[in-house]
Amino acid sequence: RQIDLGVQWPIARQWYGVARENYSIVDRKALEQLVGLEYNDGCWTARVVVKRTNTLATTISTASKSTGIFFQLELRGLGSLGSSPTSDLKLAIPGYSNISDIRSN
Repeated sequence: RQIDLGVQWPIARQWYGVARENYSIVDRKALEQLVGLEYNDGCWTARVVVKRTNTLATTISTASKSTGIFFQLELRGLGSLGSSPTSDLKLAIPGYSNISDIRSN
């Protein structure tokens, strides 16, 4: 009834992409879409993630769409600024690894 694909992949040195698509075959509609870009410099990490969610309903008036944009800057040992998308990424993408835990060479 649904197709659910999620991926995190290295694009280039220190750059990672994340994406998820949850699609309802029955309703022929995307339920959730997520796409993002992450950069790890070793002492700091930056993320930008866009998430779109569609809810299905029995009538058009009760269906809703929402879009969120998350920006985050993590400073190793000092904390982070911005809204954290990491919990959404861990739920959406099986095997997601927080790239701030990865040491750059």
